[in-house]
Amino acid sequence: MKVYTHYTDRFGGIRFGTLLQFGDSWDLIGSVVMKNPGSAYSPDKMPIPEYEIPEGLKQYDDYPHELWYEFRPDSTMHCIESLFSNCGEKRLSGVVLIFNLMYVMSADLKAALGKQESSDFVIDDVSVLKKYINKPVYLGWGSLSKNKSFAGKAREIEGIVSERWPQIDFAPFNYPHPQYLMLYGKNQPKCIELRKLFCKV
Repeated sequence: MKVYTHYTDRFGGIRFGTLLQFGDSWDLIGSVVMKNPGSAYSPDKMPIPEYEIPEGLKQYDDYPHELWYEFRPDSTMHCIESLFSNCGEKRLSGVVLIFNLMYVMSADLKAALGKQESSDFVIDDVSVLKKYINKPVYLGWGSLSKNKSFAGKAREIEGIVSERWPQIDFAPFNYPHPQYLMLYGKNQPKCIELRKLFCKV
């Protein structure tokens, strides 16, 4: 797995426009929408120089004025890999896009929300998501969709996804995060059922 993303160190770290590439293909597999980047690693090197950006990556350059970084995969990303490979693909080949309700990097959600309140960093990621709705989208933002600052965005995304993929209703399952779905709660009946439903899209 290779991880490409945009990043700024403002407000303790903001990561957005994240893309996971499996194998050599740049074909889209699907997307996920979660809470925030959590305890994601910060980049440990400089941005990728323009002349080194892979051609296939450029088709996902939805934030053209931002620099690309290469990150290390984290545990959530491995759970995302498991989610999509769980649907019959022994070995993934292609791209999974990561969206979030907010983009401040902090494992402490309360701390992230505090930083978010002082942040003036805004991106139109809902419009970006609409571009890729032809492939399955997993909604795993947990209870953050009930926060008044993000409820409107969550409802808009719900509407976009349910219109394109009416086969699955995430609401009864309370939008479990991929780590709970594929790791901590993987043997829970609701997680088993949700994985089966998601694999039908």
